Amino acid sequence: MESARLRAAFDSVSGKRLEVLPSSRLGTTLDNNTFRVAVGLRVGANICHPHNCLQCGSQVSSTGEHGLSCKSSQGRRARHEAINQEIHMALQKAGYPNQREPPGLISSDEKRPDGVTLIPWDRGVSLAWDVIVTCTLAPSHLEKFIIKAGAAAEQAEARKLKKYSDLTHRFLVTPLALETHGPIGELGAQFLRDLGNRMAKATDDRRQGKFLFQRLSLCVQRGNAAAVLEAMPRTPIYEPCSKSS
Repeated sequence: MESARLRAAFDSVSGKRLEVLPSSRLGTTLDNNTFRVAVGLRVGANICHPHNCLQCGSQVSSTGEHGLSCKSSQGRRARHEAINQEIHMALQKAGYPNQREPPGLISSDEKRPDGVTLIPWDRGVSLAWDVIVTCTLAPSHLEKFIIKAGAAAEQAEARKLKKYSDLTHRFLVTPLALETHGPIGELGAQFLRDLGNRMAKATDDRRQGKFLFQRLSLCVQRGNAAAVLEAMPRTPIYEPCSKSS
């Protein structure tokens, strides 16, 4: 687990949140609890006493990481919504009107991507994107993470491409897979770099791509903290941050 954490920490994309200039006016600050949880998760510190998850009843260790993958967590849903809102606004800024969660794209079932552009994105084809945030330290990912940082995100990208294979003849299907500890899947990172370049061209501000990565990183950190804190009892059982053994 520590090896996976270190690989994620040294990934070139995962450090984008550390480049953010804190500004309350720009909405780039973190409250004390969010900052505390973000630091604790990054370094593997003990941030609480062991307890049972308030949402699902599972055992939560002193590092608090259960909340990152708890299926009953509302914090995870809020994180997903915040990331999609950032993509929606970035596309608008780049000059690509888009629709969130369009219904009826696949007649055989109720599956629908998180959004599509209303005008072509590339080679005369519109873009369909779908976001997923996967837990870096989930037991099922650790074996792959020994070899490569971002392996969990790339695995999630492959699942998304398979899920929306029925749309590939009409849309450029682009999965955006982010990990709780920072890395982004290669397809998603390539899309974000492309989107950043188009935003820079539309606004004549070449910093737009950098800002996009930073905002998404903040969304992940806020969502992580919300998920971790949501799993705690109503009276938080914090303990001073200390490195886990």
